[in-house]
Amino acid sequence: MSHALPDARDFLKAVEIYLKHAYHGAPPSAVRLRVETLRAMPRDEFYQSAVLEKDSQRNPSKIFLRLGNQSYPHMKLALFRQLGAAWAFAVEEHDQVGVPTPGSREYRFFSQMIAHNRELAIEIEQALQEAGLPVQPRLPIKGLDREVELG
Repeated sequence: MSHALPDARDFLKAVEIYLKHAYHGAPPSAVRLRVETLRAMPRDEFYQSAVLEKDSQRNPSKIFLRLGNQSYPHMKLALFRQLGAAWAFAVEEHDQVGVPTPGSREYRFFSQMIAHNRELAIEIEQALQEAGLPVQPRLPIKGLDREVELG
């Protein structure tokens, strides 16, 4: 297993695949600016770009780029270090936010948003895999799948 981060060209390929599925037309200007910033980075400095967020500056196990989607601005393309230190792409559907109380006015909208984002993430990850990029195995969201289906 390789310990190296994916080549910058592979990361940018993943970004293009993500954007193709996440937006109907051009993404918002903030997203376009992040992508253009990455494209302009020298290959040897690519993963030091300020537009990439990391869980740790010294020894990251997660690197992500906030790209959003047509209806939700917080979805992200992520790279996760797997067991054995290989890296794989994933789509994070939402930030860790509070879940509205079942039965509340916000709960139905929240459930629909979660379901939409999850379907879109799975679609993007399948396209990444079909393009030959490493993809992290998907884990179920505990407790939400059942509630989303009932919502």
